[in-house]
Amino acid sequence: GSGEAAQRAALAALPGAAVAIDAGADAELAQDLRALASGLVLLPITVPGAARAAYHASAHYAAAFLCVLLQQAQDIWRDSGLPWQQAMNALLTLAQSTLQAVASSDGVPALAMAGSMARGDVATVQRHLQALPGQARDGYRLLALRSPSASSPCGSVPPGPAAMRRSNTLKGACTRSNW
Repeated sequence: GSGEAAQRAALAALPGAAVAIDAGADAELAQDLRALASGLVLLPITVPGAARAAYHASAHYAAAFLCVLLQQAQDIWRDSGLPWQQAMNALLTLAQSTLQAVASSDGVPALAMAGSMARGDVATVQRHLQALPGQARDGYRLLALRSPSASSPCGSVPPGPAAMRRSNTLKGACTRSNW
């Protein structure tokens, strides 16, 4: 079934994946766990118990929620009357190139942003919002306002020439009322 396919894909992607190590005060156990992880070609990282829930939540953002976003994108594609069978191939290629851009940008998503948000193209963002139904529109708006490029006028991305241009273009775009 689909669960088995997901398990096979996860196992194939395992080498190089991070694995949290929390052996408490037991240094010998920590050393054994690190050796086991290294033997499995995993990247052992220390995650104290107090940070474990946040660590897992961040993993959901990077993995499980990516699946949610891809499903939403496929639904929008289908609901727009486009051949939904083509959607996932097109969307996966786009997602993979985006992840590669982040990796090539020293892991800084703001430097890898492309499209209307990166350009500060408010008119295109407004057209996107007009084309989307209620829940999809709300999700788009929320993500657009949280994107690194959109937040630059609000001061969360270090200013540079491109950020300064976006800041001027998106002046006032930090509120939902504008989008």
